[in-house]
Amino acid sequence: MAVMQETIKNIADAGLTLKIASRLRRITKKPFWVSVDPLKLAPNGQHDLGSFYNAADLLNELERVFPVSGVTFLAQPAETICTDLRTAAQFGVGATRLLPNRSGAETLHPEGEVRHMNGEYGRLWLAQNLPLVIRGAPG
Repeated sequence: MAVMQETIKNIADAGLTLKIASRLRRITKKPFWVSVDPLKLAPNGQHDLGSFYNAADLLNELERVFPVSGVTFLAQPAETICTDLRTAAQFGVGATRLLPNRSGAETLHPEGEVRHMNGEYGRLWLAQNLPLVIRGAPG
């Protein structure tokens, strides 16, 4: 539990998410949503054994202690998680940069990069989270 609490403290007390959430809260009282970063890709399909907590517990605790009210964190699709703290490797295959190269062609992220996901991951994320945001949007 101490490891999870320290992880939560690092996310909630620093970083871009807190800065943006705090600034938004100064200008509006409406609820808003934040997507958590995908878990790192599992290396070579290996699993991250012996973790101290799982992704669902981490997300629940983050929502509970985040210092800005009215923020809902949007979860990574469960079917993309191969262990408690890793994304299945197939969701990184073919991940491209958002900006094309100078000739206009898509550019793949470098091999071994573990933070960017592919279109299939994006499709699953949208299928899961877009209905939550649309249904919960203030009228």
